[in-house]
Amino acid sequence: YHVPLSWCAEAPSDEMWRRGSLEDLFKVIHEGTLGCDLRFRVRRDGFIWFDCNKWDPGTHTVIPGHRGIPGRKVPQEIIEAEKLAEQRAHSRAMLLNAYQLCLNSAHAFVKSRSTSLGSPVQSTYLVHLTDFSNPISLLYASSNEPYCIYVNNAVNSVAKRVRTAASARRLIEHEVVTYSFDLLGQIMKCKYESALKITEMLYWAHHRYSENAFSDSLILSWAVCEKLLNHLWSDFLRTKKSIVDGSERMNKDRIKKLEGRDFTASTISEILELVGIIDIKMFSGIDNARRKRNAWLHSLDAIGDSDASNALLTTTELFKVVTGVALRPSISRTMPGTGGVPRHLYVFKDEC
Repeated sequence: YHVPLSWCAEAPSDEMWRRGSLEDLFKVIHEGTLGCDLRFRVRRDGFIWFDCNKWDPGTHTVIPGHRGIPGRKVPQEIIEAEKLAEQRAHSRAMLLNAYQLCLNSAHAFVKSRSTSLGSPVQSTYLVHLTDFSNPISLLYASSNEPYCIYVNNAVNSVAKRVRTAASARRLIEHEVVTYSFDLLGQIMKCKYESALKITEMLYWAHHRYSENAFSDSLILSWAVCEKLLNHLWSDFLRTKKSIVDGSERMNKDRIKKLEGRDFTASTISEILELVGIIDIKMFSGIDNARRKRNAWLHSLDAIGDSDASNALLTTTELFKVVTGVALRPSISRTMPGTGGVPRHLYVFKDEC
C-alpha cells in the first residue's frame, strides 16, 4: 500500500464521491505479469498487490500439522518448513521494497520530479488478501502494527467517503506506474541473479540516507559496490578462458587464486578501470566510498551528507553497468529536527 497515500492514474471526481461507488474508488487501473508468472495489480486508491504463488522465492509454504508433546522434540520437517516460510515472507517484503525504488525512479524518469521513498515494508507488515482478484477483504499478520493500522484507517476513510482523505493524497500518473513496473520487470529477468536483492539493498541505503543516517547509508552502499565489483571481476576472469599449448589458460586453481582474499576490492577496481570496464569517474567514486567506509570502521567518526550521497550515486551507476538497468532514485532527506515520521502514521483521530 503506497505510503504516503496517493491516487493512481486518476483522482476520483466529486461525482464519484457522490455516487458512493466502491467499484469506482477501488478500480483496478493497471495490471500485468512479470517474469516467473508474478502477477500484479494496481488500484486507484494506491493499493498495489502481487500474486506470488507461482514465484518460487515468495510462494506459499505448507507447514505440516503437529501437536506438541512435552519432552519431545519438534519434528525436523516442521522446523525446516517454518524456516522456509520465514525466508519466503522476507522475499515478498524484498520484492515490495525493490518495487518502491523502481516507482521512485519512475517519477524521475517520466516526470522529472523528486519524491520521497515509500515507507519500508517488513515481512510482519505484509497485507494478505483472501482473493487476488477481489482485494477488499484484507488480513493482517498483526493488527497492532502501526503500518497495518495505517492501511486499515486509509481504506476505511475512503470507504466512508471522508472527503479530506482525497484532498490529502497526491497523484501518481498512469505512465509513472507503467514505467515503474517496466523497471521491475527488467530487474526480474536480469541475468544477474542477485539483481532483485541488490535493488532492495539500494532501497535501504537511500532510505537510511533520507533519515540522515549517513553512516548506515554509506556502509550499505559499499556492500552493494563490493558485491557488484566481485561480479564484474568474475565475469572478466571468465572472458580470459582459452587453451594455450594444449592447456587451460584459466584453470580452476588460477581462478580460485584470483578470486581469493589477496585480490581486494581496491585491487579489483584498479584493474577494472585499467581494462576499461569502469571509467575513471566511477573508479574515483568507488575508491572514495571504500576509504570512507574503512575510516568509519576504525574510528566510527560521523560520515557527512556529501560522502553518503556520492556513494549512492556511484553505486547506482555501477548497478547499471552490471545489470543494464538504469535507476534514478531521489537522494533526499528529512531536515534535522523535523522528525521524519508522520504523526498520523501512529495516531488517528475520529475524523481522519
